[in-house]
Amino acid sequence: MKKRQYTKKQKVKFEISAGGIVFRKTRSEFQIAFLLDPYKKWTFAKGHPKSRRESLKDAALRETQEEMGLRSLKVIEKLGKIDLWFWQNLRERKVLIHKPVYYFLMQTKASASGMSPQKSEKIFKTKWVDIEKAIGFSSYKNVRPLIKKAILKIKKLN
Repeated sequence: MKKRQYTKKQKVKFEISAGGIVFRKTRSEFQIAFLLDPYKKWTFAKGHPKSRRESLKDAALRETQEEMGLRSLKVIEKLGKIDLWFWQNLRERKVLIHKPVYYFLMQTKASASGMSPQKSEKIFKTKWVDIEKAIGFSSYKNVRPLIKKAILKIKKLN
């Protein structure tokens, strides 16, 4: 497959997103919540702020609640960001998109067992994964450093 080359004459569209890596502590272990995205890959909730007034933290909280069906979320701290670059068809032409995604570590209650994926956003499933298996469970390699960071933070909370 031939990679598309970027030239300086082409415009780059900038988008920004925020999301959450959610954990809970059951009696015996910590677990991290994953969702199965439209590309059939395991990842975390994320989305765009609704307005310029909505902070990244608030957007991350809202999107995580909507996409995973979780309530009673508490933002612990900002974890960091990943930069996504991809081509998208917009109005019959290819446009290069640069999307930084800011992730926040979030905690929910131990009793938060039932998650309901947001079907309208093509979120197919949600799943709790043991913290020790979380790094290998993620389908996207670029998210794994943030998972490692989240795990270190979670273990310090214990």
